[in-house]
Amino acid sequence: MPHSSSLARVRWASRKRSLRRRWKLYLIVILAAITTAALVVIIMNNIDEPDNGKKPAAPVPTAIR
Repeated sequence: MPHSSSLARVRWASRKRSLRRRWKLYLIVILAAITTAALVVIIMNNIDEPDNGKKPAAPVPTAIR
């Protein structure tokens, strides 16, 4: 029966091989999570600010009015 250390080495080698194969997928998932978190923060910041009945700026400059 093989030693437990050699079994651990085999498992680590298998995991390392899997990481080498799937690093692009992991990178995409991490970038998607960061982007989603950033969008949530931006949206929450915009929701927190009250509008206070601001009127949109008129298309005509004030000097002409």
